[in-house]
Amino acid sequence: MQTSFDVQHSFGENWLTEVDYRGTRGVHLPHNYNLNQVSLDLLSAVQRMAIAAGVGSNSGTASTVDALRPYPTFNSISIFENGAASVYHSLQAKIERRFHSGLNLLSAYTWSKSIDDASDFASGDPSEQVLDSHNRLAQRALSSFDVPHRFTTAFNYSLPAIHHHTLLAGWKINGLITIQSGQPFTPYTSQFDPYRNESYNRLNVVPGSHLPTPSGLAYNPSNFTLPRLGTFGNSGRNIVRGDGYRSADLSLFRTFAIRDAVRLQIRLEAQNAFNQVNYQGPITDQSTTPGLFVAAAPPRIVQLGAKLSF
Repeated sequence: MQTSFDVQHSFGENWLTEVDYRGTRGVHLPHNYNLNQVSLDLLSAVQRMAIAAGVGSNSGTASTVDALRPYPTFNSISIFENGAASVYHSLQAKIERRFHSGLNLLSAYTWSKSIDDASDFASGDPSEQVLDSHNRLAQRALSSFDVPHRFTTAFNYSLPAIHHHTLLAGWKINGLITIQSGQPFTPYTSQFDPYRNESYNRLNVVPGSHLPTPSGLAYNPSNFTLPRLGTFGNSGRNIVRGDGYRSADLSLFRTFAIRDAVRLQIRLEAQNAFNQVNYQGPITDQSTTPGLFVAAAPPRIVQLGAKLSF
């Protein structure tokens, strides 16, 4: 289901502005969860003691845990169903300058929010793993692709001749500038929990802790602690936002007429022209090196090209 409305207004001979609202709702989206997960909330003190005894004796807990599952003759049962939902709201603004005095410009800004309980079905992303199969509403949070702020500007400009010098005349500049917020992610632990016989859990938030993020990290792992075995972490899905993205792609080119039907175009192009470092998703497993950035988007790439048309 989609809802939208927009308002347009032109001023002067060459300017056009537009403000839009866009909203969508998705239902019956695919997700999967463990149908046969042990319900930790229903474990009695005696049952917890039996599991703890297996942990203490290093004899394993599989037989004890399997007997406590909804279907005791099986262990994990992964079920796929169309039971997830999403909602998206956005305010979009655009300003356009139609070609005049050598300049053509289009700028756009989007302020949005996307919420769901399943973003990347079957992607292997740990944040998409349903933590508590008996409380799937706890999955509802920011979408993994949520970008609250995004600004882009695209332009092309024909350089004029200056003071009767024609060296610059005929050259054109193209540009695409992109600035946007980072996407959210979920700190977690891969520590094995013998009470569920599963190796995924969210973390506990340290009460009142707002330690600053150290340089080179996406977040401060000291703001989180590992949950006790046999409990679910109290932190939510996608609660930390990653690094933003900033880039400017520029090109300078000119077309020369060699003959009536022969043209030569010279191009100088620079992707990420200002060599902005744009970190990609960090390590989010608290059991390894949490918060560390291990990859970045491509650095500045410059290329010179020529094209002959005839």
